[in-house]
Amino acid sequence: MAGIGAGYDLSVSTFSPDGRVFQVEYATKAVDTAPTAAAMICKDGIVFIADSLSCGVQKEPSQYTNILQAKPAWRIFAVNERIGVVVAGLLPDAQCVVRRAQDECKSFFQEYGTHAPVRVIAERVALFVHAYTLYWHVRPFGVSLLLAGKDITGEYEMFCIEPSGACYKYGGMAIGKGKHVAKTELEKLDLKELTCKESLADLCYIISQCRDEGSMKTSDVQIAWICPESSDTFQMVPEDIANQAKTDASNRMDAIPED
Repeated sequence: MAGIGAGYDLSVSTFSPDGRVFQVEYATKAVDTAPTAAAMICKDGIVFIADSLSCGVQKEPSQYTNILQAKPAWRIFAVNERIGVVVAGLLPDAQCVVRRAQDECKSFFQEYGTHAPVRVIAERVALFVHAYTLYWHVRPFGVSLLLAGKDITGEYEMFCIEPSGACYKYGGMAIGKGKHVAKTELEKLDLKELTCKESLADLCYIISQCRDEGSMKTSDVQIAWICPESSDTFQMVPEDIANQAKTDASNRMDAIPED
């Protein structure tokens, strides 16, 4: 891709003649090739979901079983007890940005004695991400985040933070390689009428639709929520409820007629 930039991609602080910043575009490309993640605000809370590919290829037992372990990496994180985030892109970059979000929450609480509004944390994290697009000696973060939570006012809010530092508010959003398919499916759901528990099977089904057919890698779905079921705090969805949602989604996928 360096040929496309023709020298204008050597520094993030350089604009091309047509007004593009190539390193930011490359960072966005890293997000667009990552497994799909999504989040949405339901009638009674927020649900986070991420497609999680294993680090290894899981086949029949072989002599390499003890060397290469197929374990998925976490892509959903708690920022504080009322705010969570799901990421798509380079996981080390994501962990750095998530730590910044956690530090911002702690700093706000120490300064003001109350939990930070979701909007404030989203804006501060977006400014942090944007700062890495301004100086020649750093590179942009190759990650997008869906940061959402419940304010002390009782309102649920969700923001998407992009590698450029842009920050937008959504009611439902998807990031990663299957974002176009996922967003189309999310738009078909009546988010104002769905409860978090009712939405789980739909979200698992949407993530299943975004997977590459014939992939050798094992995959799973990570799900978390903030709702009355979790006492309005960020928690991973209990295993029995998550497994039921995955089973329902799998049955719906099996019911789709093959071409």
